[in-house]
Amino acid sequence: MARMPRTHYKGAAYHVMLRGNAKQTIFFDDASYLKFYHYLNEAIKTFDCKIHLFCLMSNHVHLVIEVSQIPLPKIMQSIASNYAAYINHRFDRVGHLFQGRYLAKLVQSSNYLLELCFYIHNNPVIANIVSDINDYRWSSHHSYNKNHVLEWVTTKRLLELLFLKGEHHPIEEMYDLFIYDKSNYSNSEFCRFDSDNYLVINNDVDKKKSSYSIEDLSVLSIDEITECCCDFLNVAPNIISSESCKKEPVFARNMITYFCHYHARYKLCDLAVYLGRRPDSLTKSLHKCLKVKATHGVIHRIALKLGKKRLEKLDLLKR
Repeated sequence: MARMPRTHYKGAAYHVMLRGNAKQTIFFDDASYLKFYHYLNEAIKTFDCKIHLFCLMSNHVHLVIEVSQIPLPKIMQSIASNYAAYINHRFDRVGHLFQGRYLAKLVQSSNYLLELCFYIHNNPVIANIVSDINDYRWSSHHSYNKNHVLEWVTTKRLLELLFLKGEHHPIEEMYDLFIYDKSNYSNSEFCRFDSDNYLVINNDVDKKKSSYSIEDLSVLSIDEITECCCDFLNVAPNIISSESCKKEPVFARNMITYFCHYHARYKLCDLAVYLGRRPDSLTKSLHKCLKVKATHGVIHRIALKLGKKRLEKLDLLKR
């Protein structure tokens, strides 16, 4: 799977591509396409993310995913590993289904997002699989033109962009006017196609930028992060690894797990030993906690405190 993108913040959107190993087929029939739909829907529910665009081609997948508190690698690991396990079990096969790590690029502008909408949905036409975009079943196109709405596809953000782009047309007409007009992106700025006319991603997510909301905390130890979280939450550090199931220590453990695992790169198995819990129980508790809106505000305030502590430590290390 892909390495942790350094650019992670709530609301970040990524253009993601998964390819079949050695360009092999990854979708074999309607059942396999529908099973991938199932895992996308499960990821949305589990990780509080959004799918704005998708197109499932026979040997690769394009997605535009907006993340919340859980970083992209965790989401893609769940989708890809679950689907690969399903295919291997169903067809009694072994080995890798996907070609190495997925590719991902941060969508940093509305023009890029609109360009992706046009090209991801038109990919089957450009690749000469169908002559009419409406004849290709396995994309989010049908959710935008209302032919077959998938409840788990988020269309609001793009439709609002298209509405702003238009002048006198109602919002329900803007998508059709946009998607069939090839002059929209005759000279594309962000997207390109390979020799087989497949939309490609040239490079991984921009690694020159660090997280907008939370810095890389790998310079801090687990003890230092724990001390900071406990101090902010007014919880005694000595009860963190205790058997207590009270609200306060449980929440503190969730915050320690979140910052240590997702922003300081500590392994869950090491955190489990440190906190006296099983890895699966840590992640289950954390994901449940992150679905509560009030948690996001606490994370932001703790992040500010940890960011200050990080800068202080970096300053000491330079001396």
